[in-house]
Amino acid sequence: MLTVALSISFNFTGRTAMVIGAARSIGREFARTFHKAGFNLVAADIDAERVEKTWPAAPPAFRSVTGDVSRVTAADQIVNSAIELQGRIDILVNKVSSDALP
Repeated sequence: MLTVALSISFNFTGRTAMVIGAARSIGREFARTFHKAGFNLVAADIDAERVEKTWPAAPPAFRSVTGDVSRVTAADQIVNSAIELQGRIDILVNKVSSDALP
């Protein structure tokens, strides 16, 4: 049996991850993981209040955007806002589901 130990490190300085559906469940965990890895983070969700509760002490590299991505114009605005806030989007996670609906 061959055992190989790998040591891989990544530098995400200046990189931006955008998570749509970042206020709850798997989307929230994606957002937290990207933040811990050093990404600038744009958390997008339909529920602004829940984003505030999820990120009460927002880190400096964090921005939140609110909107309903089921509407094309709102989706465009969310992406454009993210680019305006952070300058770029390197990774996009679209974790939107019916559990976010009222």
